[in-house]
Amino acid sequence: MASPASASPKDSDAADAQLVFAGSLSHELRAPLAAILGYTQLLHDELRGRLEPHQEEFFRTILGSVEQSLDLVNDLVDFSRIVSGKQDLRIGPVALNPLCDDVVHQLHPVAERKGLTLRVDDEAGMLYASADVLRLRQILVNLVLNAIKYTEEGVILLRLSLSGDRVSIHVSDTGRGISPEFLPRLFERYSREERMTEAVQQGAGIGLAVALEYVMLMDGTIDVASTPGQGSTFSLTLPQADLRTW
Repeated sequence: MASPASASPKDSDAADAQLVFAGSLSHELRAPLAAILGYTQLLHDELRGRLEPHQEEFFRTILGSVEQSLDLVNDLVDFSRIVSGKQDLRIGPVALNPLCDDVVHQLHPVAERKGLTLRVDDEAGMLYASADVLRLRQILVNLVLNAIKYTEEGVILLRLSLSGDRVSIHVSDTGRGISPEFLPRLFERYSREERMTEAVQQGAGIGLAVALEYVMLMDGTIDVASTPGQGSTFSLTLPQADLRTW
């Protein structure tokens, strides 16, 4: 097996500078991409029921490509802000149960198109985290979208848990899984495994690095457990919010 590539501090500094520059350019791309996505969706909705199967496929390809591009642009903008130290978070109590419900409601159509079940298990009761609600939502959406992308059949489950003064959201899927060799390097910046499965190669982009940076800024952690061919579970753990202090 080929050994993983590593980045020197000098290489990382250069990559950081490039990322800040890419982020500034990406900021200018967000508005036109959002407009393309919005108007394409409107056009598709207006033509619903009148399109041939191959035309439906054309729309799915366009929408998927623009959504992917917009996600990448947003990640570049966020990561450039983190690298440059310009990212401010608004930490406060976040009710996790309705947040997870909202994410599931938002992404249910995406899962449904692949025949997947997407649901929340909140048997742990109402839980509150100390976090930035906008960034936490962004992280959950990215994790669930990744789970949908690399799961062909089965269930994607969001489960809440409490351990001491820490609360966790676990995002589990029944997808392809991640190779054991690459798993420890999944969140590393500026490194790539030379030989990896297709699922890992496509899913180990900047989105996970952005998620990790935000979680660390919120005094949290992300852990992942995965079995190739059986699925993965990403566990996002944050401080529990003490409502008496807010």
